[in-house]
Amino acid sequence: MSNKRHLFKNSFTVSSQSVMRGSDVKKLKQKVMDKYKGVTNEQIDLLINKKKDVGMVKLPNKIQLISHQNDPIFFEFNDMIYPTVYTFFKIPTFLPVIYIYPQVYQYIESGADLMFQGILNKDDVPKTQGSLVSICLRGCNFPIAYGETMQDLTIVNTTSPIPPDTPIEYKGKAISIIHYLNDKLWEYGTKKLPENFKSKESEQQQSDQEEDEEDDSEEEEEEDGNDNENDIDNKGNTEINEKTTTTTTTTTTTSNTTQLSNITNDIENLNIKDGDNKENNTTTTSTTTITKEEMDEILLISFLGAIKKGITDSELPMVLKTVFTKYILYYQPKDRAEINIKKSSYKKVSIFLKEMQKQGFIELKEPSPGNIVLSKINRNNIIYGRFKLGEIVGSTINQNNGDSDDENGDGDSSDDLDDTFGTTQREFIQIKSINEVYSMPKQLKDYLNERESENIENDIKKKYYSSSEIQKLVSSYIIENKLEDPQKRSKIKLDTFLNKLVPNSLIQKSIDSNGLIEKNSFFMAFKDHSLKRFLEINRVDDSKEFKEYDQVIIQVKKIANRFVILVSNLELFSIPVKELANEGQKLFAASTSIEKLNSHKSTLKIQGNDLIRVSQHIQKKYGIPKKYISEIDFKKK
Repeated sequence: MSNKRHLFKNSFTVSSQSVMRGSDVKKLKQKVMDKYKGVTNEQIDLLINKKKDVGMVKLPNKIQLISHQNDPIFFEFNDMIYPTVYTFFKIPTFLPVIYIYPQVYQYIESGADLMFQGILNKDDVPKTQGSLVSICLRGCNFPIAYGETMQDLTIVNTTSPIPPDTPIEYKGKAISIIHYLNDKLWEYGTKKLPENFKSKESEQQQSDQEEDEEDDSEEEEEEDGNDNENDIDNKGNTEINEKTTTTTTTTTTTSNTTQLSNITNDIENLNIKDGDNKENNTTTTSTTTITKEEMDEILLISFLGAIKKGITDSELPMVLKTVFTKYILYYQPKDRAEINIKKSSYKKVSIFLKEMQKQGFIELKEPSPGNIVLSKINRNNIIYGRFKLGEIVGSTINQNNGDSDDENGDGDSSDDLDDTFGTTQREFIQIKSINEVYSMPKQLKDYLNERESENIENDIKKKYYSSSEIQKLVSSYIIENKLEDPQKRSKIKLDTFLNKLVPNSLIQKSIDSNGLIEKNSFFMAFKDHSLKRFLEINRVDDSKEFKEYDQVIIQVKKIANRFVILVSNLELFSIPVKELANEGQKLFAASTSIEKLNSHKSTLKIQGNDLIRVSQHIQKKYGIPKKYISEIDFKKK
């Protein structure tokens, strides 16, 4: 029992992730019902949506999480399956429930066991040691923690059973806590509380208390007014009346309802991290009305930003659902109301984009009935050319505002944004271009520092250079120092400085009997061996990042007589591994898993050996040129 105590108090790392097969999900459901006899098949169906994937997440300490729609719903430890707080939000009666005062919860969070003194319904505590029991705050509808009972209440000592009529003495430690709201397992999920987290009784008590306080304050004001009228003539009597009034008020308000009325305040004062806290996520648009004309204007601005800065011609054709959820929502103006297509005059994404086609911005096609795609962007449009992008919402948007269920964006778009596993990855921003750049060698930088030219000073301030820029700087040195061969200017003579840039051992074979070398040979050796190469990655949101040169590696290996495709270095271009894993199952009809190497690197494993198909998908989906992907096929020995 002790090894499960506060099991997720500390942070954990993920070893691997994979999506469970349908047969394994059925076995999981049966395993849960076999262990927890009170749970029905209907309740399990409420917990696990049949249309959504169920994920298996392995942790280093031999714990396996079962994750569904971003939340861990079960975990396996020592061949036993356990629920989570998210399980209780769907099935509150999953385990026997005991109630505590909200103030007691802070001790659970600090790492303490639950004492009998803090339990309200002590008789409902299971009598057998090691029984699982959930813990609920008084005034709440859902348990927020659970643990194992620490005492066997059926015996007094090892020899004497309790007589039937003897009352049980509840004292000492009652429950060893396993998992609770706000621990690291809770934080791995969405951190969203149910809408009816607090009970109606608790809310009613709070409103009744507020009404009582208002009535008391009105009575006090009336009494104060009467006292002030008689204050001059009856000072002594007034003092006596005040004392009497205070005493009466105190006795009438001290009742059982006072203790209960504080419960709601205690719940609100708890440091519960609600990932869907409306108070923290409110925007100016929630309290203001917006006209159809204003929403139409916001849509137009967002649309122009999407086609000018977001969507590239290489991505076309593109279904309207992607145009809206991935680009239009991304480029909405930051200080304007949030996009809601139903509040516009268009009502549907397809109708809006057809209007944009009429205005000459885009061209749409319908390859099959009902399947409309964006096929062309007219980049010579006058309004398109004059449009300038302002500050945008970007990746902080809620992408469920565009009602888009089908290909044309006319229903709910949550399917595209669902993540089987915990929410730990940021959204991928499309790549616009990748350039190879170089850092300046120390020898060349020292030489430029010695010169006093203003242009040179500007050059050294840069951190990265194209190969032509560096070659130009070296060429200026060669000319100034008259190192070119007068008879054949394509050849140069090496001096001490040039030998520092390129070691003699690398170019010895290229030097002729006169000690001369072809410029091209020198510059090729200089570029390949002396310059450190980097990648300049430019994205559609105008962001830019520099990373040391590397490639995405796609390699086929044979493991236990099965071919497996290993995809690594995806973090080089910030490609979301989880997204690619989920897509891989559908696109390649193969099971996938993620092997976590460290906090920054992971390898995606795909069953099969069709690496060309995987490579082409990465090139097309994420805009990675083929030269930055290394394909290593399996070779028979």
